[in-house]
Amino acid sequence: MIENLPESIRNAISEIHALAAYKRISRKAAYELQELIEQKYLKSQFLAARRAGAVVLSTKAFSDRADRLRRKQGVKVMEGKGSTFRAYAATWNREPDHKGAIFTSSSCNNVEEYVNRGKVCFNHDPASQIGIPFSAENDEYGLLIKGRYLNTDLGRTMRTVIRERLRAGKTAPASLCLKAPCDDAVELIGFDGNPISIVTDWRLAGECSYVGYPAHPYATFF
Repeated sequence: MIENLPESIRNAISEIHALAAYKRISRKAAYELQELIEQKYLKSQFLAARRAGAVVLSTKAFSDRADRLRRKQGVKVMEGKGSTFRAYAATWNREPDHKGAIFTSSSCNNVEEYVNRGKVCFNHDPASQIGIPFSAENDEYGLLIKGRYLNTDLGRTMRTVIRERLRAGKTAPASLCLKAPCDDAVELIGFDGNPISIVTDWRLAGECSYVGYPAHPYATFF
């Protein structure tokens, strides 16, 4: 059974398998019905996310990408409970980051490219990949990225680190690698010891990361 299913769907699947246990239907039929229910639920979630403006890889597209990664790097993504993560890689209209930059919700212009090709890394090191994204969206709070950890030593280690920090009530800082396409995309609005700017147009530069020292205090895994 896939993780994070609503209780009503889990109950329906349990009832199907109870029928199989009492030999009202075959085991094969029970699993076929379970797969059908799960796929219909995933499709409904995918369509709802699309309508809400999120960029989401379909289940098949994510599976295909994971397979390409496995063939290229010899690794797989994790499956099952605890294999996924969520992170705000940037937050909108809040305190400036360590370089005095404030991001706006409409400023990132290549979210779909990042979902299809990007990485999630440790400390902005492209060689230290810990996961891959399967969705990203600009919501009212920030750039929300969801993904799955890699089934590697580093992927498993960082999953444990992030989960243990969150359980202890600490932050698990996130950060994004970005570039502004031109000087006109950075609007100077004042000074507070250092220049304060609003970044009105920027691109994700291929990866987001778990970091020890975040540029922005509100960007975090959760």
